[in-house]
Amino acid sequence: MPKTQKGKAAEKVVHPYSRKAAYLAREENRLKRKERQKNEKAARLNNIGEKLLWFQSQLDSAKTNYSRKDACEIIERYLHRFDSELEQIKLMNGIKGRQGRLHGAREAVIKQTVEREQAQDSRHHQYKASENIQRMDRRSEETSKHKTTKSIKEKCGHKK
Repeated sequence: MPKTQKGKAAEKVVHPYSRKAAYLAREENRLKRKERQKNEKAARLNNIGEKLLWFQSQLDSAKTNYSRKDACEIIERYLHRFDSELEQIKLMNGIKGRQGRLHGAREAVIKQTVEREQAQDSRHHQYKASENIQRMDRRSEETSKHKTTKSIKEKCGHKK
């Protein structure tokens, strides 16, 4: 008579208040936290990448030095890049006989984005102003502009 194989014993159920259950819960929470942090960092880097691509498309490849006025103009264009879309939404909502607002969610997202970027820009200007006062004796303005423009172009793929 052949030997019969014994079936595998079912896994033991872990008691909810045991140390092993606490370990498993901690490990699961740690993995969730790591995944969330990874996704947040990827989204943040994606936003920065999109911003750099936009600025790269606005840079003139023949120009090596940008004045402060030129840089401010590019930043203003960046901050007002949604104006035409907001105008279209206002025109659609201005049509008489409409119930509710069309594209209200998109309008809210655009306004929130613009406000956040304007706040970042103002904080950046305040920080840079204090930093520039400290560095004024150490560095000339022309070399820093040239190096900054050169580094932006190299990072974005304009190697010359």
